[in-house]
Amino acid sequence: MPQSYDRLVPRLALAAVALTACGRIGIEGIGNDGPAHDVGTDDGLVARFLFANDVVADTQTASSVNAFVGKCDQPTPQGPQYSCPSGGDTTTGRPFASGWDGQQDCIPFDYDARFDLPAAGSVAVWIRIQPPENFSLVSVIEKIYGTQLENTWGIAIDPSSMEVDFTTAPQSSLRSTTALSPDTWTHVAITWDSVTKHIYVAGVLAASEDVGPLEHDGGAVTIGCDIDHGSPTDYYGGLLSDLRIYNRALSPADVALLAQP
Repeated sequence: MPQSYDRLVPRLALAAVALTACGRIGIEGIGNDGPAHDVGTDDGLVARFLFANDVVADTQTASSVNAFVGKCDQPTPQGPQYSCPSGGDTTTGRPFASGWDGQQDCIPFDYDARFDLPAAGSVAVWIRIQPPENFSLVSVIEKIYGTQLENTWGIAIDPSSMEVDFTTAPQSSLRSTTALSPDTWTHVAITWDSVTKHIYVAGVLAASEDVGPLEHDGGAVTIGCDIDHGSPTDYYGGLLSDLRIYNRALSPADVALLAQP
């Protein structure tokens, strides 16, 4: 298992920004050594998770300005089902990055039809992974489908190969031909349009294959883990920053713009 990140920083609040006007988004950067996050299109943007940590300590709800509310530290008879990721990265001073422990950190979101995206969509995120030793996959974000193993769409990483895995329903898995480097910031994006689905790594096309409309149901969206057979699994360990969900397939130029460091 990866080493847990320093928890001496405030708990994480996820700010999901949904903008309807076309143009560029201006967001404060996260430091000279990391992605600036002040570029990108807002055309078709459903949610943007900024992973800001400037909130009251011990916040248990990952809130947003777009009515997408995810809760970690949810109470159950057995105690909290998930733990909250930490805000920022004290080693590199990244105020808009979140640290995930690879053990229990996960944020589930209740079902919302705006996340179904059967005809077209995209997900883009900055990743800095610390791969675990005993998982076949680690999940960055998943749109759960059914009660078994499938997902409507999702991004996962295979720690053995460091390849990006893009799964869609009905069950189809696409792997990137480009591997990620551990402990290194890399931009990853997936897109689909009912004809073709794509994986981009560092702004460059890394895999593609044919795809039809995606199957979906009332499944939740989870960040930092998957849910198989009703139980959380495949926890992500490392850092995440600037996760965006779109209701259209981003163009190669759009992805290249988002991948600018």
